[in-house]
Amino acid sequence: MTDSLSGHTAAQNTLGADGLRDGDALSSATLTNILQNAHGNGIIRLQDGAFGSTRNATNTQPGAMVKDADIWKLVITGGYVVLDGVLYEFANGPGNTATIDLGNAGHGVGGIQLTSADEEALYVIYVASNGGIANIHYEGGSPVNTANGLYPTIPSQYLIDYDTVTAQTNMKTIVLGVVRVKYKSAASAPNQHDIDIQEINDKRVFIAPPISYMPPVSSGSIIGNKVSDGGTEGINTVAHLRDLLHTGGEIGDMAASDSLVAVWPSHPRYGVFTQTPPLSTDAGYGQGAGRGEDSATNHVINDLYFAGRNNEGTGNYSARLVGRGVDAPTTNLTTNGIWTISADGDSIFIFTLDAGVVITLNPQVDASFNYMFPEGHLIDVRKNHVNGSIVFDAAGLNYNMTVAKTYTFVYDGNQWLLLRD
Repeated sequence: MTDSLSGHTAAQNTLGADGLRDGDALSSATLTNILQNAHGNGIIRLQDGAFGSTRNATNTQPGAMVKDADIWKLVITGGYVVLDGVLYEFANGPGNTATIDLGNAGHGVGGIQLTSADEEALYVIYVASNGGIANIHYEGGSPVNTANGLYPTIPSQYLIDYDTVTAQTNMKTIVLGVVRVKYKSAASAPNQHDIDIQEINDKRVFIAPPISYMPPVSSGSIIGNKVSDGGTEGINTVAHLRDLLHTGGEIGDMAASDSLVAVWPSHPRYGVFTQTPPLSTDAGYGQGAGRGEDSATNHVINDLYFAGRNNEGTGNYSARLVGRGVDAPTTNLTTNGIWTISADGDSIFIFTLDAGVVITLNPQVDASFNYMFPEGHLIDVRKNHVNGSIVFDAAGLNYNMTVAKTYTFVYDGNQWLLLRD
């Protein structure tokens, strides 16, 4: 196959009626695939995940086409394609092939029988969600006489409605290639179009490899050629996302009324150990008494966050996805306090209290007093000593931990339940 993105042959130097050579990097088929790829559509190469494979041998990988011994047929290597977010097999899937007959009306549409030695035409070979030969289709263009200085144009019905007979729900297509054919007498090409395949121009686009590199999100700047991870600079919640550019007045609009979720890398906000619960505007809010610092006074540098709507649809929760976060201060808690804990903060608490001290751990709620947690969220509380007591969810479960042991609580999407003690 000729790679249309790396150049074109001398035979392609005459422009067609659309003003574009088939081999030109800006041909209509190429532009179509670029746009489809930008929307996440394209061919999946298993080789992109198998780094020990022959990754550069694209001529033997999904969607590759070669001319068959029958000069009007194409043999297409099978694989997977994503069209409008749905995965389909084509050409009978990986490890298999399908043969498409450019003169067989059951394999495609368009294309007119060539009748003279100077006549040529272009065929678009594409993958669709249904029909054809194992989801492979062709569309043939009108022939032209190249002796008159003409170059055949690329057909375009596949861009509108590839199957004008059956109403399909998924009308997206991915072009595998554009094929140039010329006349061959029926004695040598005994099919209804009398064609001989001359050139195959590769138009495939592949889904991006599975590895994604992402710089962490921070409200800070670049310090020492690294994204700043100061205590107040982590982006941990939907509110933080909305306020990323707040200093310039551009407050974001993501809200519980939107059917949107977000995933992003950042670092948990952190402060220093204190006996006084922080305000919602303080660093380390929702982290517990240690405020995000570990026993060596360091903090988590990288984490991954997800934001979505709570089950009631009244608010967004923001949860950390990598690790659970541990708050185990080395100093006894000596002062009564009501601590708000959040889904983006720590979820394992190990406390030692002085005698008579009462610590209350209240899961965060929204303005409608619904919890801001994903269903199934776990919180473990270890009470290290019989001194004092720890109350969990004072306005709901209101569970009082007085015995020195570990307690586990789980959120069922509406309320907190004691899972084990």
